[in-house]
Amino acid sequence: MKKLKKAIFKVKVKNAGDAAATTVKVCAKAPKKLAKVSKCVKLGTLAAGASKTASISVKVTKKAKKGKKIKVAFTVTGKGVAKKTGSGTLKVKK
Repeated sequence: MKKLKKAIFKVKVKNAGDAAATTVKVCAKAPKKLAKVSKCVKLGTLAAGASKTASISVKVTKKAKKGKKIKVAFTVTGKGVAKKTGSGTLKVKK
C-alpha cells in the first residue's frame, strides 16, 4: 500500500442467531500516526441467518515508513448480537 493511498477492507457480517440483530455497525481502528480510518459503517438490521458487507476505507499517512505493517482492528456491535472483533494488515510500499 503506497503512502497517501486508500485501501478498502470489506468486512462481511453474518447473523448466526435465531432472531434479528438491530443497529448493527462495523468500526475500525488503526494507529493514528500511520493511517486514517473511515468512521463506523452502519449496517442496520440483520435478519436471522442474513449477512451484509461493510466497506471500510483506510488511508496510509506520510509518516508511515516503507516496509511497516499496519494492523487494522475491526469491531462489530449491535442489539441482539455478541460483540465480535477481527483484524487485517496493510504493508507500506513507498
